Amino acid sequence: MFVNVYTERELRNERVKNRYTNSGEKTRPNYKPVYNADGVYELVPDGVINSYDDIQSHADSCDLSLIIERYNMTGDSSLLNQRHGFYEDVTNMPATYAEMQNALIKANNDFLALPLEIREKFGQDPARFYAEYGSPKWMEIMGINSQSSEIVKDDTVLDDIDNGGEE
Repeated sequence: MFVNVYTERELRNERVKNRYTNSGEKTRPNYKPVYNADGVYELVPDGVINSYDDIQSHADSCDLSLIIERYNMTGDSSLLNQRHGFYEDVTNMPATYAEMQNALIKANNDFLALPLEIREKFGQDPARFYAEYGSPKWMEIMGINSQSSEIVKDDTVLDDIDNGGEE
C-alpha cells in the first residue's frame, strides 16, 4: 500500500483493506523541444512510446554476464565505459562556463545595441532574433536586400593555390 498522510487514520478505522496506486498507462506521449518559426521555444508531440518496450530495449546493455562475455571475447575495455568518445572540432567553443556566459552576454549586448524599432520587430527577444538570423524575414527586417548582395568570386586566389603560389 502507498503510504501517505491518511494511511494511519485509514488503518485505525480499518475501512480500507487494500488500496493500490494506479500504475499508469502502457504508453506515454513523447515530446521534443523545438523553436517555432517565430523563434519561440516549445514542446511538440513526437510520437508515443511503449514504456515496457522502452525499458526492455536496454536489457542487453544492463546484463552483466553479456558485458563480461563481450569483454572476454574482444578484450576491449571500452565496453565497460559508460560513455563513448566522439570527435568534434571545438576550437572555438568556450572552455569554461564563465566563457560561455560571456558569449551569451555579448550576444545579448549586440542585440541590445540594435535600434529600438528592429528590436521591437523581434519582440525584444534575442532568442527570436538569433533564431531568424539569415532568413529572408530577418534580412527584410534588417533592411538587407538579398537581391542586390552578390557574392564576388575571386578565382585568382584559387589559381594561386592550385599552382603552388606560382603564376
